[in-house]
Amino acid sequence: MKKELSADSRIWIYRSDRTFSVDELNFIENRLNLFCKEWTAHNQALLADYEIRENKFIILAVDETQTDASGCSIDKSVRELKVIEDALKVNLLDKSHLTYWSGNEFKEIHFMEIQSAYDSGSFNDETFFYNLNIEKLSDLESKFKLPLKSHWAIKNLVK
Repeated sequence: MKKELSADSRIWIYRSDRTFSVDELNFIENRLNLFCKEWTAHNQALLADYEIRENKFIILAVDETQTDASGCSIDKSVRELKVIEDALKVNLLDKSHLTYWSGNEFKEIHFMEIQSAYDSGSFNDETFFYNLNIEKLSDLESKFKLPLKSHWAIKNLVK
């Protein structure tokens, strides 16, 4: 993050179904710089920032020690992500797929296919999966990229 935000800041992580090009990154940065500067909750400015990781993940953060994000303000952020999604023809709001790192590249898998892919050896307990369910900025570094054995998805595997 570019701004100093509280470690307790609330975050939302969005996964693109593909990596972004340089031009797309510039487009996203321009949109999100403006959005974060103008983002409000009940006419109160939100202390907000964003980060793009690995040219694939967009992380929005709000420091709620200043002002809480309301339902309406969260809806505004989702609408902004939808604008980006439509302009770039990517999928940012689909939560049914997981991303993992294998063979020096990102791979996507539908949640319902985890068991069969695991059984076929497409990945194992040590394969790194990205965790989009993090809610606090303080957890981002330690919980964003986890081996499957530590990821929430492992609970859904029948071994």
